Amino acid sequence: MQLLGQELRGLVGGVLGVGRVVAAGLAGLAGLVAGPPTLVLVGLDSSGKTTALLRLKYGHYVNAVPTVGFNCERLRRGGCSWVAWDVGGAERVRPLWRAYTRGADAVLFVVDASSGEERLEEARHELHVLVRRQAAQSAALRRSRPPLLVLANKQDLPGARTPAAMADALGLHDLPPAQPWGLAPACAVTGEGLPEAMDLLRRLLLKARRASLSRG
Repeated sequence: MQLLGQELRGLVGGVLGVGRVVAAGLAGLAGLVAGPPTLVLVGLDSSGKTTALLRLKYGHYVNAVPTVGFNCERLRRGGCSWVAWDVGGAERVRPLWRAYTRGADAVLFVVDASSGEERLEEARHELHVLVRRQAAQSAALRRSRPPLLVLANKQDLPGARTPAAMADALGLHDLPPAQPWGLAPACAVTGEGLPEAMDLLRRLLLKARRASLSRG
């Protein structure tokens, strides 16, 4: 099951500073150079971002280690080519997100759907901070907000929440109307749900681009 937002209605220290500069340059370049759209994967640590990225890249499970900085891969999924950046989710690394998402064409926010209440509340907070920051960045760049797809990962684990429950837990109904978003359940380990998620993301991106063109 996959849901469009409106249908639901609905490195640390000095290294961190250098990382911001490098990431900002890379993300900015990706936005300026014509080519595959730039996708940024963010989310709390251990949510399964790197596992999802490698599964999308290679088509099979690859054992992943926690990401301290970032990973970058070229993908072709959902009928579209992507340049995908996977950014670490540890609390000390999260300030890097703003540099990578600046100029991104789409954002994939990965959440462990089996998380407890406290962890989900933390994910909700980071998600809404990200959306507010992206709104400011988009306004500064005079561009439409990039679509956001929430990947409700680890659906194979006991207690994994349904898409509707995840939407409520993350406050997706409270996102601004100007923010295009979607939600898709998946299991990055088995790959189940990832093709549908990437197809949904492509459709969100095309819809956002058409809306931007119509506004002229």
